[in-house]
Amino acid sequence: ALYYGLFSRDSSQWWFLDMTKSSSPSTLGVYGFITWLILLNTLIPISLYVSIELVKVAQAIFIRWDINMYSDERGTGAQARTSNLNEELGQVQYIFSDKTGTLTRNQMEFIKCSVGGVCYGTNPISVDETPRVVGACSVETSSLELSELETHRFSDPKFDVHLKEPGAERDALHQFLTVCAVCHTVVRSKDPVTGKYVYQGASPDEIALVKFAAYKGYRLIDRDPFSITIEVPDTAGPKHVTYKLLNLLEFDSNRKRMSVIVRAPDDRIYLFCKGADSVILSRLAQTDTTRDVVCQHLSEFARSGLRTLCLSSSVIPEKEYHVWHELWKVAEVAIQNRDEKVARAAELIEKEMFLVGASAIEDRLQDGVPEAISLLLRANINIWMLTGDKEETAMNIANSCGLLDSSKMITLTESTTESAQKAELILEKALETLEASEGTKVQLVVDGRTLEWCLAMFPYLLSAIAPYARSVIVCRATPLQKAEIVNIVKASLGKITLAVGDGANDVPMIQAAHIGIGIEGEEGCQAVRASDYSIGQFRFLAWLLLVQGRWYYSRIATLFLYSFYKNYAFGLCHLWLGIMSSFSGQAYFNDMIVSTFNLFFTSLPILLVGVFDRDLKHQTVLDNPEVYIAGQQNRIFKMRRFWLWVFMGTFQSVPIMVIPTIVFQQSLKDGHMSGFWFVSMVSATCCVITANLKIVLVANWLSWLHVAALALGVFSFYLITFVYEEFLVSNYPNDPQIGILAKALSNPTYWLTV
Repeated sequence: ALYYGLFSRDSSQWWFLDMTKSSSPSTLGVYGFITWLILLNTLIPISLYVSIELVKVAQAIFIRWDINMYSDERGTGAQARTSNLNEELGQVQYIFSDKTGTLTRNQMEFIKCSVGGVCYGTNPISVDETPRVVGACSVETSSLELSELETHRFSDPKFDVHLKEPGAERDALHQFLTVCAVCHTVVRSKDPVTGKYVYQGASPDEIALVKFAAYKGYRLIDRDPFSITIEVPDTAGPKHVTYKLLNLLEFDSNRKRMSVIVRAPDDRIYLFCKGADSVILSRLAQTDTTRDVVCQHLSEFARSGLRTLCLSSSVIPEKEYHVWHELWKVAEVAIQNRDEKVARAAELIEKEMFLVGASAIEDRLQDGVPEAISLLLRANINIWMLTGDKEETAMNIANSCGLLDSSKMITLTESTTESAQKAELILEKALETLEASEGTKVQLVVDGRTLEWCLAMFPYLLSAIAPYARSVIVCRATPLQKAEIVNIVKASLGKITLAVGDGANDVPMIQAAHIGIGIEGEEGCQAVRASDYSIGQFRFLAWLLLVQGRWYYSRIATLFLYSFYKNYAFGLCHLWLGIMSSFSGQAYFNDMIVSTFNLFFTSLPILLVGVFDRDLKHQTVLDNPEVYIAGQQNRIFKMRRFWLWVFMGTFQSVPIMVIPTIVFQQSLKDGHMSGFWFVSMVSATCCVITANLKIVLVANWLSWLHVAALALGVFSFYLITFVYEEFLVSNYPNDPQIGILAKALSNPTYWLTV
């Protein structure tokens, strides 16, 4: 524009440029700036946005159609709820995973229990064993539905003997089974199709407890908002007992427990409570004598990989209950801070309890989890398992699925960190060692109390040690803590994070990560609805990331780079003409070619590359998951590669414009001058064919579809040019563009130049 403005000062000899005397050089300079802004806008491929959206939508459809991610158990395939994150699936470096229902089946089976200081349950635990009915029931089973018996593997003759014989053991077992049968939110209903009774509840754990109680004769009969009726064994035969439901103190992730307050048939008021041992044991009466023995049993259960719950009860005096109930009613109807007030009111009544017993429930690993985790770890993906379970349970599952190996382990738990200062010191020393020894990977185990210190006092240490952690096991974590961990890693390291879970308590974590994956499990669809993608089982995550994600990243990067390449090869022809014409602003290509170059002539081949291209077969990728690292390091779309593609487009635009200009300076064989628009059409032909043939070099996989798309792109150029010249421009008889295509096609020099 500056050159054009200065050049226009001597405009008398350039009369054909229509530089009127009324236009000052500065005004012409402004006109020139606007003209070149319009001419060179093709350098920024606006069509790229449309192309990427079309490709991503097609990729999302193929995710849903992928038979390799179809779950026979669920009868569903993978689902893509967004198409904007496809390429990020090939760049994930941190995976944050829940345990229950994500790595495990979330199909709970009652295996062992500790009641009255006695450990019951001798059935061997096997991840491959098929559930079956074992052992003998302590009551007549004729009144029990088979569906309430057929999934129990609990077996211990001692349990049945103690339940029959009068004594302290029988009283303890009676109270334990009563709490199992009453303290829950489970509903028993009859399946209209099969005619069998089924249990439905918010948690598979409490369903397992209710089923076990039914297996031993304490069967849930009916439940309504005001009462719970159970069937209990008696010397004269099973009898129905109704408990009046006074209050239900619901479970949440912060309380980690749930309670019911009931009025028993003897007119006494009881509090039945069940929850995590960390919250139940701290609320027991000082006179409880079974705490130490049950704690030993809990540790044994957890080391076996079993999920543990503690059950407790207390008798509430009538007057004390009425005083508390008034506080509860006020908290329930509170408009502001209702949840906090309800939690505080519950704290007032859930105290001075006596330990009834502890349960141990098995939740087996899903199929293919160890193999999937092995592939993900080999692909340089760091995996963090965030769970609310005990340390021993989490460690056992982590060992089973291959998250832990012989690498150095840093443990920040109650046994190693008595204070926040000691936890900080351990992390600082470990960080110094890791920074001094390059390439060393460690494993980190953190429990809930230490995690609170890390998040509140020294989160920078957690983020600093994260790159060195091959795997991290976080125990006793709340949903908000899970989300906070994801946010710290995401903000401090700048890497692509992925969170995967199956329940409502995983939603904050899923929403905090760059990519959220929901697993369709036993706990409803909250996680699936909040996620970006959903799968049926954890093992499909390896295929989604290593195969599909890697392909998508490569395809989108290639589409992006190629789009800039072809637009520079096409658009810079205007610039080279400007250099030859003192930047007069004359367009090199007519409006039709400019409008349809990206729309018809060069669009379909690159779209096929974006949807179908494969540089490696899926089996090769699974055999060598290390190739995934290229996406993590963004090797395909580095700025250096981007400018290299821009340079290629710039370089190839020179011969596309210059060679036809030189070749057709002379007149044609029929005596006519070739003319400006003839040369322009030759250059357009060269550009269209060059851009399409570039696909042959860019694509890693070609099929007949690609060949057809290439031919269609070139054919559409000739067809649209013919229509434009013969039907649109023909309305203006003196237009110099009429008949140019016919002249070119009949000229051997044209074909030789192309």
